[in-house]
Amino acid sequence: MGPYRTRSDAASSRSAHIASLHQHLLLPPTPTRTPIHRTFSFSFTTSNMIASQTAPSKRRLSNTKPLDKPIVDVLKAEQAKTKTAPLPKIEDVKLILSDVDGTLLDDDHYVHHRTRDAIRYLRKAHPEIPFIPVTGKQRVSCEYLVETCGLEDMPSACCHGSIIYNNEGMLESQVGIAPDVVVEVVAFLRRLNKSVMLYEHDSVACVALEERTDKDFFEISKGFDPSIFDKRGTDYMDRVARGDVVINKIFLPMDEEVTDDYMAKLAEHFPSRDAFRMTRALPYIIELIPSGANKGVALNHFSKVYNIAPENIITFGDGENDVPMFTLSGFPCAMGNAMAAPTEAAKYQTITNNEGGVGVFLDAIFRPDYKPAPVTDSGYNSATSDN
Repeated sequence: MGPYRTRSDAASSRSAHIASLHQHLLLPPTPTRTPIHRTFSFSFTTSNMIASQTAPSKRRLSNTKPLDKPIVDVLKAEQAKTKTAPLPKIEDVKLILSDVDGTLLDDDHYVHHRTRDAIRYLRKAHPEIPFIPVTGKQRVSCEYLVETCGLEDMPSACCHGSIIYNNEGMLESQVGIAPDVVVEVVAFLRRLNKSVMLYEHDSVACVALEERTDKDFFEISKGFDPSIFDKRGTDYMDRVARGDVVINKIFLPMDEEVTDDYMAKLAEHFPSRDAFRMTRALPYIIELIPSGANKGVALNHFSKVYNIAPENIITFGDGENDVPMFTLSGFPCAMGNAMAAPTEAAKYQTITNNEGGVGVFLDAIFRPDYKPAPVTDSGYNSATSDN
């Protein structure tokens, strides 16, 4: 997931595009879950960050040409050669859980038209199949996604499963990190000149900001969750220490090349596994969540609520935080832009978030003969039209 990765150049011909689909949608053998090893290239530049905050994105437009034949035929031809596992059958899919950033949203935080159309078609043609966001984001930060994809009546799991909302958007349950742990984490990272954002269920507090001139991690964080406020120099940390607020997640943005080092520093300084759980939804953001929370817990919750076996669940994701739900679900699908861990844990892999990978995968299952029309409107005004 990452609003600052650039997509690969668009294929110059239909044959090049089909070759790209072959690469990203191939399935490893199912008996041993052989890891998929692929190399991805990312760009993390200040200019990309600024562009994503200030300019409308053209990434909502398709960067591919229509296929000569339905994608399911392309997949079948490849499967015949490689003896890979088939796509799920419609009757075997009972529930779909999906990550948001880097999965349903493109790198500029918009829903690709292919993904939007596929989800809206699914909700209309198969209303019996719930489609539930399971995300590191807050519910309030998913309003655009919910309206765009027609998910207003769906529950959600936010902050990596530490918060559960019901199908009316009401807070159902939440768990937090212990106040004394939050206070110590903030103090520790302030001494190291690192940024710290504290997540409540409906707001984000910036309590420490890395001092540098080339990057503004406050603005970068705002791209993910706009409900962020600068609480430095206020009594906010006193309220945290008293337990007046519940902190569901600690968000630590930093340069990608130092994240491994700081994960090691945090593990050394906080050796108890009960303090928090470390994960990454993006290569350049460390996230601390309650030790008992993860997306696998969220999957089990919704599996029980809907009385659906995990083997009948499709999961989509691109980050390390998606691995717990990948290991439990019957049909885990990694994005083409996914990090190494979810790629290896997945049974399937689609194309990137910037190319509408979720929509392409869903269409291959639920409407294999569908050929998308040329895109004439990629804006928000068309988001609520029926497809």
